[in-house]
Amino acid sequence: MKSSTEIKKIAKDTVALEAEAIQNLENSINDDFVAVIDLIMKAKGRLIVAGIGKSANIANKMVATFNSTGQPAVFLHAADAIHGDLGNVQKGDIVLCISKSGNTPEIKAILPFIKNMGNSIIGLTGNMNSFLAKESDFALDVSVEKEACPNNLAPTTSTTAQLVMGDALAVTLLACKNFTDKDFARFHPGGTLGKRLYLKLSDILNENSNPSVNADTTINQVIIEISKKRLGATAVLENNILKGIITDGDLRRMLEKGDSFSTLTATDIMCVNPKTIDINTLAYDALQLMDQNNISQMIVMDNANYVGIVHIHSAGAILFFAVIAFIYKEIVFDLILLGPKNPDFPTYRALCSISNFLGLNDALCMEDSPFTLMNISMSGQFSTHITTSIFAGFIVAFPYVFWELWRFISPALYNSETKLARGVVFFSSVLFAFGVLFGYYVIAPLSVNFLGSYQVSSTVANQISLTSFISTVTTVSLANGIIFELPILVYFLTKIGFLTPDFMRVYRKHAMVVTLILSAIITPPDITSQILVSFPLIILYELSIKISARVIKNQEKKTA
Repeated sequence: MKSSTEIKKIAKDTVALEAEAIQNLENSINDDFVAVIDLIMKAKGRLIVAGIGKSANIANKMVATFNSTGQPAVFLHAADAIHGDLGNVQKGDIVLCISKSGNTPEIKAILPFIKNMGNSIIGLTGNMNSFLAKESDFALDVSVEKEACPNNLAPTTSTTAQLVMGDALAVTLLACKNFTDKDFARFHPGGTLGKRLYLKLSDILNENSNPSVNADTTINQVIIEISKKRLGATAVLENNILKGIITDGDLRRMLEKGDSFSTLTATDIMCVNPKTIDINTLAYDALQLMDQNNISQMIVMDNANYVGIVHIHSAGAILFFAVIAFIYKEIVFDLILLGPKNPDFPTYRALCSISNFLGLNDALCMEDSPFTLMNISMSGQFSTHITTSIFAGFIVAFPYVFWELWRFISPALYNSETKLARGVVFFSSVLFAFGVLFGYYVIAPLSVNFLGSYQVSSTVANQISLTSFISTVTTVSLANGIIFELPILVYFLTKIGFLTPDFMRVYRKHAMVVTLILSAIITPPDITSQILVSFPLIILYELSIKISARVIKNQEKKTA
């Protein structure tokens, strides 16, 4: 074992030797280097980086750097190239070969074929008298005095020199192409910068987020438009040309003055020359602009055309949670969205336990997924990741978005209306949550298992596309959330006299038959699964009858 002093000296000598080798590379940045950059810039194809041994590892790293900085590149292992992989080299491609000696047999074997194919060759070698240097159109010198290895054998200093020269090529190309941080973000959507800069306002702008009034619109209609579109503001247009903006703050200031506003129009209270933002602006930049100007709404334009209003606080919340969902894709996809495909999903385990308890052995157990998932589009998984993250961001941020809406509406409500609204919002949210959970943990897995295993013929295998599977799970879950709003719907229909508890009792049997039929359609052919699906829905119907009866009873008390 070496002493502490010896260990430190060896390490420092290694660093010093490699640092000196890197410094000496400046002599290799010559006219040939400039010609190589020009050649790659003008190329119509890709940059193929080939190597073998440790040089192959360096080649792989170079390819990763080139691709991430906007230069399309492909790795080619020299040994595999002579056994068929040379087919990766296409017309217009440039081949960059890396070899310390320049005389590696595999490199020497592929060079004649590459030249016959008409592709340009760049040599990166430590021996300028080698076969590679002589056969290349351009050769870059990465020679070193010695390896850091005490035996001068293990590639150490030489591979560092190769790596640094590759970085010099990549960074020079990056600068020549005016590659910016936004370009970097496009190629790094999974990185911190990419997550911050990838989403644009066009990705999060609701197509219905375009409240507008004419310049001569009355204040009453202005208030209705702002309330209807729920963004706390409206644009003021004249002949489809933007003239101003009216926010909820403008309305409050108008009311504080105490003057009659029956004769006022939009022009009288609007803010002229409002701040606007282009629809292709990155969401992160929009957030920064909002914070700088201390405003919560901004008009979005597409060239000179008004397209909508973005409520940046809500957009910020959606963007924030979308980024979180993007980062934790394993949780969003493997654990949540693709969960119903897993035999260990809680629902399947519960069914298996019930089956054993009832003495049915493994009749209700799911041992393996009855189908395989596949992606049939080159960008399918990536686009699914993006859209799912945005959707997840909206779902998680919905309470905040709803709070923003409530903060705007609540000042206009009477105390009694406020109490009623709070109750409706609370129970509606609870029912929706229970519905989504019921859909996800009961309906979705049973539907997935049944539909995924259903066959019209044993010769037809089920291979489900990723988008179809995710669409089924999300649609079923959200649909059940809406179905669970039945008591709220019954409450309001009874309030306006459209529905009575007697009517619901008369058609109780019909409702149960419909529920059982639906349960039989979406579940496997066994009574246990059908009961699991139908029982909560029947309970929901009975609860709705009770609510309707309570509303009628309260109305009778008031009229007595």
